[in-house]
Amino acid sequence: MPQMSGPELAKSIRKARRNTEILYMSSYTDDRVGVMSASGGELTLIQKPFYIDELVRKIQEDCCPS
Repeated sequence: MPQMSGPELAKSIRKARRNTEILYMSSYTDDRVGVMSASGGELTLIQKPFYIDELVRKIQEDCCPS
């Protein structure tokens, strides 16, 4: 994203809507993900590339537990 990073976008979204769940999609290495996590606390992540069924499962398990 040319205007802001993922963590900056997540912070902006959470500021506007506190209870919004954020799922990061990334192809970064573990080092970069660690920096993202440290800057924003809790991190829900799915690594690229992924299949649609993996995305659905991740959303169900991590973002909307039953």
